[in-house]
Amino acid sequence: MRMAPFDNKVTLWAGSKKLSPADYDKRFNFKLSGYREGLVYFPRYDENDKPYLEGISTLKLTIDGDIGPITMGKQIDFYWDVSHDDPSRLYAGRAAARLELERLIKRLNQLKDEKSKLEEQIAGIDKEIQMVQSRIEELERE
Repeated sequence: MRMAPFDNKVTLWAGSKKLSPADYDKRFNFKLSGYREGLVYFPRYDENDKPYLEGISTLKLTIDGDIGPITMGKQIDFYWDVSHDDPSRLYAGRAAARLELERLIKRLNQLKDEKSKLEEQIAGIDKEIQMVQSRIEELERE
């Protein structure tokens, strides 16, 4: 797939308003032959500082079909029903607990790795202390 120039191939429709990307991961401009992950940012407010999503029930993301031979001459559309979105529900319930658990497990693994590295450093310092003390004892005997 060839999605360059990416900002001309992707459009977000907020009701009847056509929005072009404000910013995006520039790797989308290069040939894509597998999985690619990145972010695309669209403007949130119009020139009068009014939010584009206010009063909107459905968002549509359109990708130009000229990005690949299979989709040539077609249009790829993704729809989101945003009328019942409640961001506070994202951090409630079992799904939120699972996300928190995954985050805590990752943090625990990072702390364990950090602890093992510090223990190695402490062991090295202890060994050096013993060598210095034994050398001091040798010099005191002379």
